[in-house]
This record gives sequence, C-alpha cells and structure tokens, in this order.
Amino acid sequence: MRLLKPSIIFLAIAPLSILVGTVSYNNDLQPPGSRTGAPSESTCGASSCHNNTPNTGPGSVSLTFSNPSLKYTPGDTFQITVKVTDNTKTKWGFELTALNATNDSTPGKFLNEASGILVSFPNPISSLSKREYVAHRDANTATSQWVINWIAPSTNIGDICFYAAGNAANNNGTTSGDNIYTASLCISPETGVGIAAVSDQSSLFSIDAIRCRQLSVTYQLAEPATARFVLMDLSGRMHGMLLESDEPAGQHSRTLSLPSFLPGGIYVLIMQAAGNQYAAKFYYQP
Repeated sequence: MRLLKPSIIFLAIAPLSILVGTVSYNNDLQPPGSRTGAPSESTCGASSCHNNTPNTGPGSVSLTFSNPSLKYTPGDTFQITVKVTDNTKTKWGFELTALNATNDSTPGKFLNEASGILVSFPNPISSLSKREYVAHRDANTATSQWVINWIAPSTNIGDICFYAAGNAANNNGTTSGDNIYTASLCISPETGVGIAAVSDQSSLFSIDAIRCRQLSVTYQLAEPATARFVLMDLSGRMHGMLLESDEPAGQHSRTLSLPSFLPGGIYVLIMQAAGNQYAAKFYYQP
C-alpha cells in the first residue's frame, strides 16, 4: 500500500471516507462528519466512498456503555466502547455521535483523552451543525476497538442515543471490498432503581479517596456495632462484601480493597451498622 498526502485539488472533486489505503478513497487521519447512520445521516457505504450496502457483510460494529443498566447520572463521566468485528478484513475505522430526543444536537461532551481518537469535529451539513462527532485518528491494522470518555449533560434531558458506523476494510487502496456496519444504543437518566433505601446522613459516612483499586472511607458510629461494607452497582447487583468488622463507638477510617475483576463504571458503597444503612456513590476506572 502506498499512502499519499491529501491535496486541495483532490478534496474538491472526491468525497472522503472512513478508512483504507490511499487518499483517493479514504481519509486515514479523519473521516468526514455526518456518516454515522444516525437520523438524517448517511454512511460511507456510498458508491463514491466504500461502495457497500451497510450491514451486509459477515461482521458488525457494537456499542457498549460503561453502566450495564444503560442509565446516566447528570454530570458524571462514562465510557462508550466501539468495536468493529469482521474476520475477513484487516483495517478499521469508526465514527460516533450522540443525539438528544429531538435529534437536533449532541448532548454532553466527548473527551479527547486517548490516542487514536479524534473528538468534537464539526458537521459539514449546515442543517445538522449542532451535532458533534468522535472518530478514529490515524487508522491502522492494529486497532478495531476504541473507548471514548463522555460526560453526561449537567441536567436530566431524557433519553440519549448513540449512533456509530464502523468500517472493516481490506486495505487494497480502492473502493471495493470494504464492509460498512452501523449500530445504535440508547440510554436513560438514572432514577435510583435497584438500591435499597439508605439513610440520608452523608456526614456519618463518606468516601475520601480512590487509589489503585482501594477506597479510603471515613465513618462515625454512635455506639459499638458491626460495620459491613457492601459493594453494589446501580442495578442493585451485589459485587461483594468488602469488610465486616466489630467496631467501637467513635470515628473510624478504613481502606477497602475493590474486587480485582471489577469492571469500570458507577458503583454504590453501602455501610450497614446498628440497623442503619449509609451509601456513597463513586466512579471506578480500572
């Protein structure tokens, strides 16, 4: 394969696409906007790009949200994983956007914190100018999965849907032989389901720091009691009893180790003592 530098003359006469080979048929550095297959958008499966009807190949593109319950908490940071799978191809690219319920703008904010990911480039279609995109940067044959950090909007705006297009390319430098795939995933605002009722007395229990898979906690006991620390996710699934200890009255500080298998996401640490429950929510990134 021979990579050519983009030229102004060429860009004026031929559309760019998501992936492969020479500039005559692609843009390894950055795909064009509005190619995710979202409402009012096309993909790069057009005849002038990769000449493929989307989702007709043997593979797929998948979207995974870091909270398995598909809920977002306003202002919190989450991860969206895009993965292109096609065992018949050798080079990969993607483009992703998020849309509010009216499909007119991108809620929240994509963060540019990872190599190989380009964030927040504009849409070339003026009627869709409020949409923002994240995509591959410098497409190559080694990467077919990308993890994008996304900050949820500061308020509850209802459902949010992510749309992605993935390109599985044969790297032959032409428009033939590539496969385009699309996928979507919708999330809803967190409503607090699945977690048992807890006492609203945060001054008696708090998480002070999270470092190297360990939580530093502080708590106050009015009387001697058995203190239990239970880890749960937002769906109410229990991920383990981190500590059970008989404690005297007074203020205590502890360091609790998280399970080694724990995936990234939002969790709730519940302390049970003397018939009461106290909870603190935290975000964990392995």
